[in-house]
Amino acid sequence: MQATHPLRARAALPNPTQTSNRDLVLTIGLCSDLFYSRVLFTGNNPRFAGISVCADHVNAPVRAATCRHRWTRETVMQGTRAFFASLLAASLVGWPLIAPVQAEEMREFYIKTVHVDGKTSTHGDADHKPEAFPEAALPEGRGLVLKRPDEEGKWSVRAFAFEPSQIVINAGEPVRLHFIGIHGMSHSIHLEGGGVDERFTLTRGRMHTVELTPKTPGVIEIECYDHQPSMRGEIVVLSR
Repeated sequence: MQATHPLRARAALPNPTQTSNRDLVLTIGLCSDLFYSRVLFTGNNPRFAGISVCADHVNAPVRAATCRHRWTRETVMQGTRAFFASLLAASLVGWPLIAPVQAEEMREFYIKTVHVDGKTSTHGDADHKPEAFPEAALPEGRGLVLKRPDEEGKWSVRAFAFEPSQIVINAGEPVRLHFIGIHGMSHSIHLEGGGVDERFTLTRGRMHTVELTPKTPGVIEIECYDHQPSMRGEIVVLSR
């Protein structure tokens, strides 16, 4: 009669030339040859390293009956104790237990093209005092519009902008940006920075979507060429 191979679990440090001193290879086997799985712990990122299958089980169940390995109550208990002992040892020395790796969740933002208006009068009314029209001109560009007083002394100022004008994310975090045209007939928009270079035209009532996954910290500038100097925004990418 052939000797029974007990179930076993063992933990061994890998070759130091291949991994860091915080790496651990955890090998869990059901017998010496039947099959075993290897999990490589690298810092806080455990990953599956592979499976080895007994040659007698390659064509299972046809060849399973001829396999030399036999399971008994004793071998099952031995393997169970060894398995949990290995996990306990790994946790005590600071290595994480096996955890499922989840995909990064996509974050979504809605960026609107808007303008803000201020209206007043040189004559005032029951609720407002008279306001003189400013003598100094605003910076050039269609982003800031100053209208002179009309016959009734009413004048206004307008500024185009992105709303929101700043978004903060982490490096490696996927984001989906939805640009929506609200105010203004048309906008020539440019995203630039951190390896991103995208241009598109957005008209009122339309939406344009951009998906990004910035890899490095920095700033991605958002600019509308038609409404400078006020219509600017930014995506701030932070390090993790």
